[in-house]
Amino acid sequence: MERAIRRLSVLEYVIFAAVFLLALAGGGVAAYILSVGTVLPFRLTWALISLILLIIPGLLVFGRDCLERRNPPVGPGEKQMDNG
Repeated sequence: MERAIRRLSVLEYVIFAAVFLLALAGGGVAAYILSVGTVLPFRLTWALISLILLIIPGLLVFGRDCLERRNPPVGPGEKQMDNG
């Protein structure tokens, strides 16, 4: 069981690294497109867009997780209780 947990933990880090690299690459492409057509500096634009590509999805996942903890999903055959 510990081995499976360790493997899942490693998989989490691999997925996080892949997402981080994709955000950097996507931010670089978007910053290049913006810097060619405008007077925006490439490095600053790249940093800001990469952060936005990481922070917004992270906040969405965090918010969804908080909602699921507050209101656990109802399984099949169970009735949802009305708290009102």
